[in-house]
Amino acid sequence: MDALSLFYDIHELIIQHFDYQEIFKLWKVSTFWQSLVLEKNNYAMQKIKLNGQDSNHDEVWMVLQNKESKVNTDLFELLKTNRKYQNVKINIDHGWDYVEELIRNLRASLVCIEVTDVYVDDLKFPNLTQLKLDNVLLDGLLTSCNKLTKLSATQSGKDLWLKKESPVAIKRALKRNQGLKFLELDEALTEVIFRDDISSEINFHLQHLQIKCQKSFEFFSNIRNFLSMHAASLNHLEIGSIDDTTIEWIYVNMKSLKSLQFKIHFENNPRGFHLISHDSVIALDLDLTSNWQWTMNIKFALREIILKTPCLEILILRMPSPLDLDDFRFILVNAPKLRKFQQNNDCLNSYREVHEQMVASENVSEKVEISNIFL
Repeated sequence: MDALSLFYDIHELIIQHFDYQEIFKLWKVSTFWQSLVLEKNNYAMQKIKLNGQDSNHDEVWMVLQNKESKVNTDLFELLKTNRKYQNVKINIDHGWDYVEELIRNLRASLVCIEVTDVYVDDLKFPNLTQLKLDNVLLDGLLTSCNKLTKLSATQSGKDLWLKKESPVAIKRALKRNQGLKFLELDEALTEVIFRDDISSEINFHLQHLQIKCQKSFEFFSNIRNFLSMHAASLNHLEIGSIDDTTIEWIYVNMKSLKSLQFKIHFENNPRGFHLISHDSVIALDLDLTSNWQWTMNIKFALREIILKTPCLEILILRMPSPLDLDDFRFILVNAPKLRKFQQNNDCLNSYREVHEQMVASENVSEKVEISNIFL
């Protein structure tokens, strides 16, 4: 038995002073030193970007941005070991070198992948449950997965050649993954996917949905049909920008919601905005705007929302101008369970003063945290 195996604690103290090149030199010395670096030294793993974003003790893999880096070559060699990785993060800004082979090498053990600017095709991932994509073409990967519980897809680069293929793959993934609980789509993908009514083609029951729409989006009826499939299971909904008809529909039909975030621009007078009471929503994140002639009337829509959300505990509010003190008083009186209030302005001291006065005189809860939305 190698005597050095008795002194892992000393190795830990020594290796913490090495840079990544020196760590890789150690790793290449022998099988024993491979074991020392890979399995016995947490600091070394952090140094070479493994376990750098630890999540439930899963190993995390990050390919550094510079594809020509010697580190990439060394990391690629490292992956040829028998160590199993479950959680992988890949970010390539200047190319796709090694990526497909890296993922192929890990596909049997992976349960979570986060990728940016990557092309991978025709792979099988038998255990994959979480997938986060940004600017990707992953038709083969998406269509081979049938155990996904979480899918997040964005097209931040807005490249047309990426948009052309990715929505097709994502639609297929929605149909295949009956256990999906979390779905996040950006504006570009929402526009393409919900151009058609896909509600009859899916079998899963979402708990968490985040989608974004353009103000001119013409297919809100397709979104409502999709939401109706998840009326009994969905507890968090984030949607924007949306029309007032769909918000009214949500308050009537989505009774399982606990948390609701939406952005709405009123084309018509907000005085005419009416809702049915929703007793389950406890958290609201609102972004309210209107045409210029109705700006002063946004308060009527806000008051309607507050009145029809009687169990509200958390309110995050974005408006083009600060909420006036009378409206803040209205919120405190009509949201008796409120415990957290945030808004995007600098009037917090005034709100706190009003709150203190009302606690003393009007039996308002003193346990209301008031803060800026950007903090």
